[in-house]
Amino acid sequence: MGSLSHVRLITGDRNVALKDKLEQMSSQHSNPFLHIAMWVKGESWCLDALVEAVNDKNKCDTRKKATEAEIVSLTETINKLNAGKFTFGTMFKGDAGKKEDAVQKETVRSELMKDVQLYDVLKKYLTIYLATVAIPNYKKQRTEAYVRAMGRMADGEVRNAENTYGCWNQFQKTILSYNIKY
Repeated sequence: MGSLSHVRLITGDRNVALKDKLEQMSSQHSNPFLHIAMWVKGESWCLDALVEAVNDKNKCDTRKKATEAEIVSLTETINKLNAGKFTFGTMFKGDAGKKEDAVQKETVRSELMKDVQLYDVLKKYLTIYLATVAIPNYKKQRTEAYVRAMGRMADGEVRNAENTYGCWNQFQKTILSYNIKY
């Protein structure tokens, strides 16, 4: 701050306060845009979470199709076992073992058939939840977060402006004390 000490030499010791005021002003200033930067980061995270929730709801169809394909595969295997045909899983088993495998696979298949129906129910619940709870709450929370961030930014800008005003107002009073027209 060599230029400030130069100002002190020109104006004398009565303006030591000016140097202190300028240093104080610079130390008290903050970057109010940090509030907006944090808000943007939060928006990005929340939007990613909402998109992931919608994608998971949409994955119900994919999971349902995979389960239906597994049911078809199990049905073919059960039919082969009941017909006494060759399968790699029962290569070393007798007729009783093949029947037991067929019964176990039939149990799995009936559970998977229930799952197919439940995927439709789950997708409906998720759709209703997203439409009536998650998305409206998301909108409300994000609007509130925006208003808070803008309020904090405005407060920071006002404090910065007050500090700047106080410093330069003091400087102007010092200049006017010399009674020199400018």
